[in-house]
Amino acid sequence: MGSTRRLSDVARHVVLPRGIVSTGWPKVKAQARMCGIEYDDWQDGLGRCMLGKKADGLYAAGIGDVVISICRQVGKTFTIGTMIVMLCILSEYPLKVLWTAHRSRTSDETFKFMCSLVRKPAIARYVDGEPRRANGQQEIAFTNGSRILFGARENGFGRGFDNVDVEVFDKAQILGTRVGRHDPRHERRTEPLDHLHGYSAQAVGSE
Repeated sequence: MGSTRRLSDVARHVVLPRGIVSTGWPKVKAQARMCGIEYDDWQDGLGRCMLGKKADGLYAAGIGDVVISICRQVGKTFTIGTMIVMLCILSEYPLKVLWTAHRSRTSDETFKFMCSLVRKPAIARYVDGEPRRANGQQEIAFTNGSRILFGARENGFGRGFDNVDVEVFDKAQILGTRVGRHDPRHERRTEPLDHLHGYSAQAVGSE
């Protein structure tokens, strides 16, 4: 049985961007349910916040503003990962997603989880063939042209890509100040959304 604790019950701070008038979460949640995925109440609340939209239809969080400081082993990768997969499935144009971690070991573990996820029969029918597993080229492709690319920042992954729609920065507490609104990868995106997540400041510099 899932948790019935709401986001406001478990989060120490919830700071929402201004101007939210709607959210893209209900479509994601409905698609996830069709794929046999259910969310706890706090995950449901988090999804609504992350995909909040302004009156112009763009994500209220914009570039670099979905920031999550969360403890380990609570379902972070499941929550973000399933949401990303559903966004890829639902997208009306080929969505390009970069999922970066600080180190290769973390990136490999995330890729392994995501490969397991997309093997589920209800999801596999949206996936274009087997995931690409070559080092430095880990990728999950979907039949509508959407792609999720995985790599480690310590190996320089993330540089040289353009027209990136969604970017996930795992272990974001190690990023420093080099990611922000002036990242050239964001300049031509029509509906950008970035996720930075990590754990408490006491853990900076370690994994």
